Amino acid sequence: MTLMKRHAALVGSFLGTSLMGLAYLVLSGLPKYFYGDDYLLLMSSRSPNGYASSLIGCVNDLGSGKWRPMFVCSVAPVLKLFDDRYWCYFLLNLGLIFLICLTVGNLLHRFFKIPEWSVVVCVFVLPFSRFAWYGRVSPYGLMEFGALLFALSFAQQFMFALERKSVRSWYLAGGFAAISGLFHERYHVLIAAGFLVALINVRNKRTRIPI
Repeated sequence: MTLMKRHAALVGSFLGTSLMGLAYLVLSGLPKYFYGDDYLLLMSSRSPNGYASSLIGCVNDLGSGKWRPMFVCSVAPVLKLFDDRYWCYFLLNLGLIFLICLTVGNLLHRFFKIPEWSVVVCVFVLPFSRFAWYGRVSPYGLMEFGALLFALSFAQQFMFALERKSVRSWYLAGGFAAISGLFHERYHVLIAAGFLVALINVRNKRTRIPI
């Protein structure tokens, strides 16, 4: 009980991620073949000048007309290292899901003051969401979970910045928002939202966060 109370987010994240991974292996097992977008990504990474074929390509690679340099920069070495071994992507994505759950748990506990048992329940069920289940073995899980992890890190630093008026947290929030947006374009809105709130609060005293 002491461990549960002091490290509620850690306990819930570990149990939820582990059980989700075990449930997936029992119910489905790892795929034997790449298909769909995963197959196209793997094949293009093997082709000279193909999408995600090199770190240099992170500057100018366009996949389906979308520029995602942070994803390309991170997935290119991963594809070279893991190749078509699905179990490697599975373990990598489980690790990212665990970090996402841990970040969500810390946000809930730190800023919303919910009880420890509620934190455990929330982060325990998170790995069983449709979003987590979708990206569990896909190389594109690195894009989805990486972008979400940095978006949550942005939210965490943004809350710190509003609460403490910390310049360091403002810079970190901006950096995390930019990285998240360069993983996936849907998170570009974080940059605009963060800039707007920062502009409104720049001359104000410490901002109180409504709970």
